[in-house]
Amino acid sequence: MAVGERTSAADASHLLGPSCADSKRMGALLSQARRIASTVTTGGHPLRRHGAGENFWQFRPYQAGEPTTRIDWRRSARDNHITLREREREVAQTIHLCPDLSASMCYRSRDAHRAKDEHALLLTLALADIFCRNGERIAIPGLLPSTYARNGAERAAIALTQTEDTPRLADMARIGRFGEIIIISDFLLPDKDISTMTGLLAERQARAHLIAVADPAEAQFPFRGRVTFQDPESGARLTAGNAQSYRKDYRRLYQARRDWLATLCRHHQWGFYTSQTDRPVLETLRTLLVALNERKV
Repeated sequence: MAVGERTSAADASHLLGPSCADSKRMGALLSQARRIASTVTTGGHPLRRHGAGENFWQFRPYQAGEPTTRIDWRRSARDNHITLREREREVAQTIHLCPDLSASMCYRSRDAHRAKDEHALLLTLALADIFCRNGERIAIPGLLPSTYARNGAERAAIALTQTEDTPRLADMARIGRFGEIIIISDFLLPDKDISTMTGLLAERQARAHLIAVADPAEAQFPFRGRVTFQDPESGARLTAGNAQSYRKDYRRLYQARRDWLATLCRHHQWGFYTSQTDRPVLETLRTLLVALNERKV
């Protein structure tokens, strides 16, 4: 019973690499992400920020795309380069966005709106747009350094397009102490790897938010009859002569893994969210932003 497909090796990195077609596709995702972000912002779920608000903090170089109203022209004339004046409330902590673009994220069933990697990219770009419009800094570890500009989503899209790799997850060693990180993945990797990743973040006292992306077929296991399953990471195959006989045990194990991830996040006081590719990205964004607001990030 064919309920989905795995893209070919050539298509698996369709959003990565420097080709013109890849850039056009990423551009379409960026436009869609901006529309979604605009809906969230106007819908009453912007990210709140807090701070003293009046005290001078620092001068720093101007970056393209930032509001010109923050330019200190007198200081700029003296230093011979454009300089911004920041106040205490304007100084934002970097929020690291970590989309998983590995092979297992390329799957799409017939009931899904899009493949998991596209779903993760839409979330990433929409979050980048929302955070930057609210004056936050964003970064993609290993791809995009800390950026403070209103066109941060565009910079994120360019960084993701220009890489030739398909990173499983970012190197958590790049996350600084007390850092903020949002990881968007299917988390279909060995338990020990997840434990290592979360352990490193816990050591750094980071505040993490895990968004588990899933295709509806992965959640429900609708397969029937003779089906061959292939691991997109290792290439290992399993042929089931009567696939529906696996359904009960599969769903039990699938839910147990979700429960384990949720428990792990509760232990560290992190956020855990699920996002299925047959549901609107907007639902996940609103849930995440409400939680961030409640924690007064």
